[in-house]
Amino acid sequence: MYFTKISLKNFGPFADAEFHFKPHAINWIVGNNGSGKTQMAGAMLAAIVGSPALSLTAGGIGPSSVALVMEDGAISETVCLHIAASLHGKSEVSKTAEPLALQALAAMSGTENQRLMIGHMRQTDFGSLDFREVENLLPDAIKDHPLWADVRLKSNHASYAGSSIAHSAAELIGQFAARRRARFKLPLIVDEVLWRWSSDEREFFIPVLDEIARDSQVFLLCPGGDDVRAGAGSVTQLSVARREATSLAAFNSWYDTRKPNLRSVRQAKWVHGTQYPAQENRSCEFKEVKGNNPLGAIKGVVDQYAVAFMNAGTAQEGAIFWGIRDSDRSIVGVQLRPQDCDELRRIVTERLHQIVPPIAPSTYRIDLHPVSNGSTPINDLFVVEIRVPSVRRTLLFATGGQEVYIKTDAGKRKLSPIELQQELIQRLGIDPVL
Repeated sequence: MYFTKISLKNFGPFADAEFHFKPHAINWIVGNNGSGKTQMAGAMLAAIVGSPALSLTAGGIGPSSVALVMEDGAISETVCLHIAASLHGKSEVSKTAEPLALQALAAMSGTENQRLMIGHMRQTDFGSLDFREVENLLPDAIKDHPLWADVRLKSNHASYAGSSIAHSAAELIGQFAARRRARFKLPLIVDEVLWRWSSDEREFFIPVLDEIARDSQVFLLCPGGDDVRAGAGSVTQLSVARREATSLAAFNSWYDTRKPNLRSVRQAKWVHGTQYPAQENRSCEFKEVKGNNPLGAIKGVVDQYAVAFMNAGTAQEGAIFWGIRDSDRSIVGVQLRPQDCDELRRIVTERLHQIVPPIAPSTYRIDLHPVSNGSTPINDLFVVEIRVPSVRRTLLFATGGQEVYIKTDAGKRKLSPIELQQELIQRLGIDPVL
């Protein structure tokens, strides 16, 4: 998947601007500090994510809008984000939910660890990389570079802290591996902080970016200079005059684009027929999928369980496991063909995207754990894990069908109108006698 065009109005430093990009190439975004490189790139992320990636300024010039054209093969769609100031002074944000955008959200929260933007937030540590996997994926020309041997050697020292450049290298290599594993491949935006490489380091990392661009697209934000090499891509030169007034909306550069800090269950092997070690409780639910329509079974209840967990009112994570039998906790798995895995992430994201109030894709996690026979994986058999946090809030979440659920020890419970009133009275601390 790749981006071909973005149009901005009253967004960040841009009053009215339009930019075009090339697929399967490195798109060099060049400009001095304050020219709008990060804001333009961040607008791509905001178009997909919505409110969580925005910074809003009361009294700013508006309305603000972003229109991002996305393409994947013969499919083309325009994702629109619109921000307007209401009569009460609070900004109202609306966006379209197109299929490619939903797939991008699913990929960002999926198990492949793809991120859309890297560089302006914390980086990956060496310890999180599987160097054996990476070596199997890297072309020989990159592995033969002396810098790879140096990085590989340093990664073997547990006490090695590494420089910021070294950890940026780990982040970039990790994103290369994630995209090689994934079927639906996101573009990669590399912020300017990674442009501090020496000339020798660039000789190693630019080919890595070229490899990523072969499958999708790369946006490399960097200052101007004679060392910019466009290659098969293009150069977009930004020179934005500072506006006297501030736009209503801008990209929140502190938005964390990595997956949520939700703990994935650490289990060495998901072996068919073995017993899952934990019991069902208010933070853990097991579901066995029966019948020939696993996608429909999961789609039918995933938002209900997510809402029930988020309405717990206490700081805890909630996890739903499809493929574990609730009667005896046996791992039985769910049959999913390769195309089903991509479709599963899309429909789960679509259902969770309809929850009200809206939740960001960084608030949930989708993992597909391959099930083995004890030694080798069983073809097309997975345990599906959807993990969400509960939220400490007074009001309640509802599904797209306006149904409110809460988690119980026996599963989930849909609140009747009377129960809904009672739950709100309890949470608000109102004396029902008054």
